[in-house]
Amino acid sequence: MKKIFLPLIIVSFLLSGCFGGSDEIKPSDKKIEGFHAYSTGEFSMQIPDEWEILTPEKFQSNVPKNTLIAFRNNIKDENFTANVVVIKNELPQEQEISTPDYAKSLRQKVSQDLSAYSEVAVEQVKVFVGGKENETVFLYAIGREQPDSELKKFIQISAVKGKTAYIAIGSMLTTENETNTALADKIVTMVKSFELK
Repeated sequence: MKKIFLPLIIVSFLLSGCFGGSDEIKPSDKKIEGFHAYSTGEFSMQIPDEWEILTPEKFQSNVPKNTLIAFRNNIKDENFTANVVVIKNELPQEQEISTPDYAKSLRQKVSQDLSAYSEVAVEQVKVFVGGKENETVFLYAIGREQPDSELKKFIQISAVKGKTAYIAIGSMLTTENETNTALADKIVTMVKSFELK
């Protein structure tokens, strides 16, 4: 299953299932105070009103090509600014993988790729794909991309549609200036609101 994945991509901006229908309201239909819906032809999610939206033409040259969008906290840190990105990975044509299986494998990959890895929360949750609920894994972990890099929180969810996998992943320093819990809660809200069209 390893060849399903491109290497795990955690974008750092350095700065100065249930397959049936559901009566449940989709995250994009809910109004969350202080958030607004951001939508493209492929996905939608709720983002904080004050966060900056970075489209590919605004990316730094080191941002991987499979990054569709980035949302960045308006409270800047000279080393790292909290962000949420949406990544799109094309899967090999000869293999089929479900959203739950992809999410489980991605969790394992993250645990192997991050040093000083620990899990804050792992939940079986639903993600909407094409208007239908799918099982997936919500992962909230702490780790370092490199042994000498700063400790960060990583919050992610993933979904598969056809031969394409999408990952919504947020990251922040464990020492963020903004009230740490409030910032993490915003990222959790964003990531959990992710849905594919």
